[in-house]
Amino acid sequence: MTDLRTTFGRFVGLYDEMRPGYPQSLFADIVSLTGLQTDGTVLEIGFGTGQATKFFAENGNAVDGYDIDQNMTDFARQKFSGEPRLSFRCEAFEHAQLPDEHYDLVISATAFHWLAPEEGLAKVAAALRPHGYFGPFRNYHQFPTSGFFEAVQACYREHAPDLAREPDPADPTGVKRTESSIERVLGEIRASGCFGATEVRRYGWTAEYTPEQYVRLLSTYSGHINLERQARKRLFRSIEQLVRTEFGSVKKQYLAVLWLSQRRSA
Repeated sequence: MTDLRTTFGRFVGLYDEMRPGYPQSLFADIVSLTGLQTDGTVLEIGFGTGQATKFFAENGNAVDGYDIDQNMTDFARQKFSGEPRLSFRCEAFEHAQLPDEHYDLVISATAFHWLAPEEGLAKVAAALRPHGYFGPFRNYHQFPTSGFFEAVQACYREHAPDLAREPDPADPTGVKRTESSIERVLGEIRASGCFGATEVRRYGWTAEYTPEQYVRLLSTYSGHINLERQARKRLFRSIEQLVRTEFGSVKKQYLAVLWLSQRRSA
């Protein structure tokens, strides 16, 4: 069975170009709330193509990154080749041998959900200096119940029925599902016993895509990547035509969420 974590590196350049980033206010909050200094040390779990890494590199921090995908690792090393304080390792975080109490901050940008929390959280805490911070964050997709995101389901039902999204009458916009996911992460952090109070911050933002850009964006998601080649081509052709003829562009709403917790002292 394919490990979905390794699918993204097959289109690493496209991933770097099209995947949504994160609001600058989220990064600013991490720095202000943690007191991270410019010489602070950061551990990043699942760096991908370095979209989050870039901020901390520009902030002057030393960053040690771990990612399971070799293509992503090679890309990040090339992208940040002029940054001697950045280190990228192609290794699963759960297998990495980390120094004890070394990092001021551990981050994970839309990647920590791949790990078993009971293992990952204890390992994060052990790598943090006393009173260091853990700050995972991710983007959630917001789905309106009308307009393009309703119309596009016909394309999925015809060409990729397994990816069709049928709204839940009790939760048509998915808000309850999103809130449940946010609460689940919060509960996992609390249950670990490794951290103090967790602050949860939300950042709503919107991106607009041309027909071509939107299809390129879809090309970076694992469910679409794993479609049979001809089915994927038919689906993308259908979606691109729908956007061009009926909507002109796609305005996609995102909700970025940050969970920020301080390590408990021993």
